[in-house]
Amino acid sequence: MEPNFRYFKCALSVEPIKSLDLQWQKDREVRDKKLDAIFDTIPFYEGWRGSESSIWGIVCSLDNPEYAKIKEDKTYKFEMVENEKVVITGSGRTKAGKAFNAKIQSIRDILNQYPSFNDFMLRKLKLTCMVLGARTGYVSACGVASDHFIVSIPEKSDGFGGDKFPEIPEYLIEIKQSEFLALQGK
Repeated sequence: MEPNFRYFKCALSVEPIKSLDLQWQKDREVRDKKLDAIFDTIPFYEGWRGSESSIWGIVCSLDNPEYAKIKEDKTYKFEMVENEKVVITGSGRTKAGKAFNAKIQSIRDILNQYPSFNDFMLRKLKLTCMVLGARTGYVSACGVASDHFIVSIPEKSDGFGGDKFPEIPEYLIEIKQSEFLALQGK
């Protein structure tokens, strides 16, 4: 059993959505420049394993020529993952490995400074809400689909405790779940 959700939308051109979206995009550009400065120092970098807010290692393909140069190097630890990829971290037993792990920590620190779009918008709009069931928590979520800002917010009901439902600003229009899904192409 899941709690009830309520769904809302507004055009991306509506204030304050427009300004907040622009601010998030500007912040993301700053974040990406900081990250690129570090990634440019890692010759085998193809991506990172983790999420939008965390990193567990640097990802590279097994057929990457730069990987071939380091695969026997004791500076690094390797974890094979799906699709012919490897996740690389530093070995804590070597000075160079510790330095590589410090680089990964620097990336993690930058990621933590810049929240995801979901976290940024929900906090700025004061729409965060958590509802707790017996074993699962449900939270507000937002995004952009079909030139609209959309948000789903769980509601406390029988069997579900948690946060009080947030006050909804007048520029957000309540919609049915079917429209919420249709905006996403589902």
